[in-house]
Amino acid sequence: MKKSVGIGLAACLLLAITVIVGGTARSAHGKESVVAVPDNRAIARQYFDAWNNGDWAAAGGLYGPTFANLEGSRRWFAMWHTAFPDITDTIDDISVEGDKLTVRFSGGGTHRGEFQGVAATGKRVTVTGSVTWQIQDGLIVAESGDADIRGVLAQLAVH
Repeated sequence: MKKSVGIGLAACLLLAITVIVGGTARSAHGKESVVAVPDNRAIARQYFDAWNNGDWAAAGGLYGPTFANLEGSRRWFAMWHTAFPDITDTIDDISVEGDKLTVRFSGGGTHRGEFQGVAATGKRVTVTGSVTWQIQDGLIVAESGDADIRGVLAQLAVH
C-alpha cells in the first residue's frame, strides 16, 4: 500500500512542478501529457495596444467581473488620454510570478489638455511607471501601479 501511495505522491509532485514551469509530464505508467500554462504576458500586450490606441473599450474588456475598481481604472485611463492624446507607452520589462504579472513601462506624449490642475502647455513629456496585475481565467482581477506624476509635473515646469 505504501508503495502505490508513494508513486501517487511522486506523480502529483511532478505534475505540480510541471504546471508551475510548464512543459510535459510523464505519468507513473510512462505516458506523457502536455500541461498548458497560460501566457499572461499576452494580456499585458493587449492592454498596452489598447492604451496606445486610446481604446478604453478594449482595455476595459480585459478586466474580470470580480475586479473591484473598474471605474477608477477607467478614470485613470481617461485622465492620461485627455491630457496627452498622443500618449504611447512601451513595455520595458514583464515579470510573471504565479498569477501575478508586473510590467515596467516608459513612454510619453504631448500635453494638450489639463493634467493635475495644469492647463495644456504643448510640451512633450516622458513618463515611467509600473503596474502589477493579478490574472485569473485570462482576465485582470486585481491591479496596483504607479506612474511618475511628479516627474511629469516637473517637465511641465510646475513646482
